[in-house]
Amino acid sequence: TIGGSGGGGGAMSGLGPGRQLSAEQLREVQERMRRHQALFKLQYSLLQQSRVTVEHLAHCVRRFQPFHLDEVAEERKLGGRCGYPLCTRPPMQRRPQNKLVDTTTGRILDAEAATRFCCVRCFDRLELLKVQLPLSDRETTVEIPLLDRRAAQSSGTIETE
Repeated sequence: TIGGSGGGGGAMSGLGPGRQLSAEQLREVQERMRRHQALFKLQYSLLQQSRVTVEHLAHCVRRFQPFHLDEVAEERKLGGRCGYPLCTRPPMQRRPQNKLVDTTTGRILDAEAATRFCCVRCFDRLELLKVQLPLSDRETTVEIPLLDRRAAQSSGTIETE
């Protein structure tokens, strides 16, 4: 029996005392939890490695939605690394006011989002990666924006710029 009088929440919220999930509903909840755990493990793997290979990033992101990469970028920033998983440099140290202007293109960027990265190019790389991702759970093929093509071809590991 799932449900009851506890103050729970999540997938069981809305079930009153004495109500039960059907076997099909329970399987759906369990499958959803399994998918979330698998995605969390992929995100976590991008935080634990100081150097992420192109192959590993491609393996991870093919199941991601854009918000997963935003979460990875934020956590990497909190860990003292650029938000783009292939970069090992630290994020920007100075904090702009509200907006950040890319002097090469004249674009205005959200300062909070931009400070997750070491430079505007890494911000752009993650944005390019995010727009290639599907908005559903299905797997997809994406092109990984590289930092340095020579390094990627020779070793498979991307060095910082």
